[in-house]
Amino acid sequence: MEAWTSLLLLFVLLCILAGFFPISHPWLTKKVTSLMHSAGADSCSIGSVKVVAWRSITLQRVFIEERIDSDREYRFSFIEAKIAANLFQLLWNRKKIRSSILSGEPDLFTSLYVRPASASERLFFAKNSVSGIKGGRITDLSFSVKLKNREILRGNNGDMDFGNSDENSSDGEIKIAFPFLQISGDGIENMKCAVSFTSQGEVFLQNCTAKYYDGKIKARGTINLREDRIDSYLLTIEKMDFAYWYAVHVGIGEISGRTNINLEGGNVPLSRPVQQAELRMVVSPCVINDLPVQQSLATSLFIPSLSAIEFSKVTARAVIDTGDTIKTAFSGDGDQINFSTTGWVRRDGLLQQQLDGTFSRKMISSLPPIVGKTLERAEDGGRRFRCRLFGSFNDPRFELDKETLRRAVGTMFDEFRQDLQQYYQK
Repeated sequence: MEAWTSLLLLFVLLCILAGFFPISHPWLTKKVTSLMHSAGADSCSIGSVKVVAWRSITLQRVFIEERIDSDREYRFSFIEAKIAANLFQLLWNRKKIRSSILSGEPDLFTSLYVRPASASERLFFAKNSVSGIKGGRITDLSFSVKLKNREILRGNNGDMDFGNSDENSSDGEIKIAFPFLQISGDGIENMKCAVSFTSQGEVFLQNCTAKYYDGKIKARGTINLREDRIDSYLLTIEKMDFAYWYAVHVGIGEISGRTNINLEGGNVPLSRPVQQAELRMVVSPCVINDLPVQQSLATSLFIPSLSAIEFSKVTARAVIDTGDTIKTAFSGDGDQINFSTTGWVRRDGLLQQQLDGTFSRKMISSLPPIVGKTLERAEDGGRRFRCRLFGSFNDPRFELDKETLRRAVGTMFDEFRQDLQQYYQK
């Protein structure tokens, strides 16, 4: 009897000890692959699945592809995902896990594209429904998203740390880091972000940082998953190389300088995060060359030198709402000219602005006398003008105000009269 008891105790001890050593078998890999397909993955391959029964489950060399429809698809892969979990607790609660992941429309992997916030909520509640899942870590994560066969988003060599995979992580928090992200051709470097969830369906984005055109990005926001709404967000960019950005995105003329940008909004649907926001931007110092607006203004005022202007600072403010029209205000301070505008621009490029400008005394002294006589006197010996800017970005047009036109016509007649008097006196 004692021998049988000893053998039983030895067997129990061996089972306990075995739970601390890794086990890998093709059957495990097949079961996890089957679960991925059941969750909606169109294509899935897994190199191996390794289990340490009391501690963790590790997936290695995973590749998943999902095609939403003929226009939309995405892929992601990672070298390793280690989930800190108790296998026996997972098996005991397998029905809860499958119910959380597999229930709902659309399927989980389609939701990652169509409604990523909803998919995140489902995964979060699946994790919290089982106390055996403590957290995890994904290493060397890569993904790409395509729309109409054009890649709109790509990330490589990223890491994700979620739950309580280490002593410094809080429950429900995901730490994400990518050395490089490509968004519609734009490159974002050293992206880091902390995302936390609550049981009420709120998502908090905190400590989000990155580099963009040599500028430093900081961002935070709050998302309400149950209402499918962004409650608030704030994004700032400090000391961005505006000349490089402008050359890549616009390329008509040149605008150089370092810029600070502030984008803020809230209470907007998840599908339209920037359809209702307030943008503030400062470029300092700023040099503007050969923009269509400059060329049009130079032609209207007969001042060719306006094709190249230096400013100590240019500021811009835009209020974006759900319509096509964006309310704007611009101002610039420089040794040659100061200006301010108010008006609107449309998403199709049409614009309407009221412009007030003042040429400095130094600028006026370098212009033909008729220009100085035409414009209204300003403080410090400068000259003031007002005009309306309309048309489009590619074909801007200026219309001088009535007072300026009256002065211009009067000055031309005075010059003509004086020329006639001098002619007859001779």
